[in-house]
Amino acid sequence: MPIAKPSPAKKPGAAPKKKEGAKTKAPSLAKRKKRLSMNVEPDKFFIMADGRVIKNVKELALAMDDMAEDIFRHHVNEARHDFANWVRDVIGELELAERMVHERGIRETQRAILKHMVDVLTRG
Repeated sequence: MPIAKPSPAKKPGAAPKKKEGAKTKAPSLAKRKKRLSMNVEPDKFFIMADGRVIKNVKELALAMDDMAEDIFRHHVNEARHDFANWVRDVIGELELAERMVHERGIRETQRAILKHMVDVLTRG
């Protein structure tokens, strides 16, 4: 009778291995709604070129009401889109970041943010 090999011991507290090619679980709708207006940790705040501090997506949209064109261009130009990167990397709203990256004007970017907020907040 063959003897079964013992399975390798798992380290306590070790996260289970992800299967190669496995998709990551999408955040719940409730979590996405919360992320839109919840402040990020202070070390993740967006500091604009004029010194204003943005703590969440709602504040970003409101800041665009009176944002000077030169400040916007500092953050959004041919080389980069700082706002979309922050929304993707810090807030975790990939869908919104994808919408924003295609916009190059203040009003268009603000409209994309507000439309996304309405879309998420009115789901479910």
